[in-house]
Amino acid sequence: MSRYILVADEMGTPGMAPGTSGSFVFGGYVVHDSDLPKAYEAWMRVKKEMCGTTQVELKWKHFFVHADDPDIQCPLIVKNRLARRNMVTLALKFLFHQAPLVPVVAVSQKGRATDAFVVQSRKGKDKIDDDLMWLGPVALFGVFLHARRATGKLWFDQLGSEKQQTRRQEAWSKQLRLIRAGECHPDHESNLRKLLAIDEKIEFFDSRTCEAVQIADFVCGVVWQAAEGDEAFLAMLQVEFGPSAERQGLGILHLE
Repeated sequence: MSRYILVADEMGTPGMAPGTSGSFVFGGYVVHDSDLPKAYEAWMRVKKEMCGTTQVELKWKHFFVHADDPDIQCPLIVKNRLARRNMVTLALKFLFHQAPLVPVVAVSQKGRATDAFVVQSRKGKDKIDDDLMWLGPVALFGVFLHARRATGKLWFDQLGSEKQQTRRQEAWSKQLRLIRAGECHPDHESNLRKLLAIDEKIEFFDSRTCEAVQIADFVCGVVWQAAEGDEAFLAMLQVEFGPSAERQGLGILHLE
C-alpha cells in the first residue's frame, strides 16, 4: 500500500493581542515517501541556482529582507528585493510543478476571523483556534489518502516546547479515539473516518537537520509573508496553487 507524508510547519502566532502577527498559517506539502529523495534533489537545485551552493540554510525570510540588513546573513546571490520576490515565486513553481510535492496550506488573517474561528486561551485571551487550524490541512490529507487507497504519516517542525508537542499529540490521539469509538456527528462520520488512514504518532523534527521540514518552512513562510500584507502576492499564490488552479493539489485554504 502506498504511503504519503504530510510535512508541515506553522508561521505567525494564534494570539490576537496587539503587536502580534496579523495572520497565522499552517501547512506545507504532501509527498510520497518514495519521492523524498526527489524532493531533496529539487530543494538542492533551488539552493544551487539561487545561492550558488547547496551548503547553506536557505530560509523564506531571505527573499524578503533588504540587501543591507545587518541582522540577517542572506545567502542569495541576487540582492535586489523586487528580484528576490520574483525568485521566490519561481522557487515555489519549481517545487510544485517540477517536483513531486503537493501543496496544502491553511491561512487565517486575524482581522477577518469570524467568532466561530476565535477561542479563549488558557489565560482568557482571544486567539485563533489553532487546533482547528492544523486539523484543516490534515483533514484534506485524509481525503487525499482515501482517494488513493493509501496510508499516511505526519511530520511537523518542532514546536516551541516539548509541552506544546505533547499537547498537539494528545489532541490528535483524542480525535482518533473519538472517531474509532463512533463518537462523532453522523453527518461528518464518513469524512472523519478517512483520518484513520493517518498514523497516530506525530513525528517532530528540527528544521536545521531535516531537509523535508526546511521545504515546509519555506512554503509556509512565503505564504505567511504574503498574508501579512501583500494582498496582490497572496492572490497570485492562490491563483497559482488554490482550489481552482490547474494543478492545485490540496490547495491554499483561506480560512475566516
